[in-house]
Amino acid sequence: GKIALILFIKLDRWFRNIADYYRVQDILDKHKVNWLAIQEDYNTLTTSGRLSLNIRLSIAQNESDTTSDRIKFVFEGKKRRREALTGNLPLGYAIDTHKKIIQDENAHIIKDMFNHFITHQSIMEMLRHLKDTYGIQWRAISCRRALQNPAYIGTFYGIENYTEGIIDTDTFSRIQTMMQARRN
Repeated sequence: GKIALILFIKLDRWFRNIADYYRVQDILDKHKVNWLAIQEDYNTLTTSGRLSLNIRLSIAQNESDTTSDRIKFVFEGKKRRREALTGNLPLGYAIDTHKKIIQDENAHIIKDMFNHFITHQSIMEMLRHLKDTYGIQWRAISCRRALQNPAYIGTFYGIENYTEGIIDTDTFSRIQTMMQARRN
């Protein structure tokens, strides 16, 4: 009862598929909320107006699906070539010529972090060590995720040996076992 009208630029900016439109439109109808696309003209009161709306929604969904297919195709090609898909990398890695590489100036921090956990078996102790030694202030969950991140053995996107690992698989497996034991 607090919203009377929703304004948006174009229909395809609000809905990407017909199912979403009908789901939201049902809710809007129940609450007597109207909407207006300020750069497009819609008439949902007539049969031909509703047909036009469905055609436009179908076109918008097709464009979205086609874009998604193109992106998936590009990403699959990058994965086959072992290239970085995004610039979002865990500490210790960098991108060089589209490939993920070990970043020497930070890789030693990751090695130290893993070794420190093996020695002390304490996330809180590791947090103190990272802060005191490197000035890194992570939260406990960030440390836990780093210790469980298969990227550190070179596995990205579920693909083993995607790139060179900073940590050997034996060390990584040992830490996973330790963490599982602590959880239990």
